[in-house]
Amino acid sequence: MPANHRPRPLTRPGRSASILLYTVLTIAAASCASTPVAETRSNTAETRPSRQIVALIDGEPITREELRTDLYERAGAGALTDRALDHAIEQEASRRGLSITTGDVQREEQFLLDAINGIDDRTPRDRLLDTIRYNRGLGPQRLDRLLRRNAMLRAMIGDRGVPEDDELELARRIAFGPRYRVRLFVAPDAQSAARLRATLEAAPAESRRWVFADAASERSLHPSSARGGLITDLSPDDPAYPSAITDAVQSVEIGGVSGVWGTDAGHALVLVEAHIPPSTPTDEQIREIREELTLRKQRLEMERLAGELLAETGVVVMDRSLNWSWTNRR
Repeated sequence: MPANHRPRPLTRPGRSASILLYTVLTIAAASCASTPVAETRSNTAETRPSRQIVALIDGEPITREELRTDLYERAGAGALTDRALDHAIEQEASRRGLSITTGDVQREEQFLLDAINGIDDRTPRDRLLDTIRYNRGLGPQRLDRLLRRNAMLRAMIGDRGVPEDDELELARRIAFGPRYRVRLFVAPDAQSAARLRATLEAAPAESRRWVFADAASERSLHPSSARGGLITDLSPDDPAYPSAITDAVQSVEIGGVSGVWGTDAGHALVLVEAHIPPSTPTDEQIREIREELTLRKQRLEMERLAGELLAETGVVVMDRSLNWSWTNRR
């Protein structure tokens, strides 16, 4: 599953099958007749705890068993989901006769690097990988398995990740068509939004944006509240925004405030700060749009396929702590 997208809630497994969670090791020890029994027990008592100790806290040993319960409750569901995905995807790849090369895995690594490389193109490759591992909790083993999963999923979706012409045209209009710089305020009730609108109408035109920004920062329910309600690049063609917002933006003059309208999230109004006229993209920009849209569509298709494969994989949890984590996963 791709690293740069937050995982969706997954359908609970439907087919009954088992994943063996533990390997029970049976050790048969034969003692020589000449070896005293007491000495054999002493050696066992000395060596067994030392193999189980995984950490020391102020000199006090913490054993693997003591830590296991906390680990299972804290992150067991995520780890088990990863393992179930590994199993399901490997099985499907084998059924389809797919073969993943080292080059395929390296390409997935490059996709991850490209996703964050815009921060600073001069950052060394190793530093970028360290950033990915830290931000996403991926150690070397989990990162390698993630890259392999992504490579297999990308190979499985095939042409379903190729954008259609109308999708490319929409992406071009969003990126280079007319856009607006606006501030958005969303209130839990119509009265709060109407009071802000009345305050803005009474304020001098040059100070409206700051009055709006203060109100959005303090009371808006929209994620843009952290920026004073600011949305720098709103395209009326962008389906990510409700038509009520895009219609309001296009009908309000620069510096003006829209009326109040209801949304699923609350009651909203916008202040239009600027209009950005359309521009003509270069061939290089068109190519970049195509590549970005392809990766985005592939990621969605890969997530969908991973969810389907996981839903068909039976998981039976036999540990109490791990079962708590699995049952309460989100």
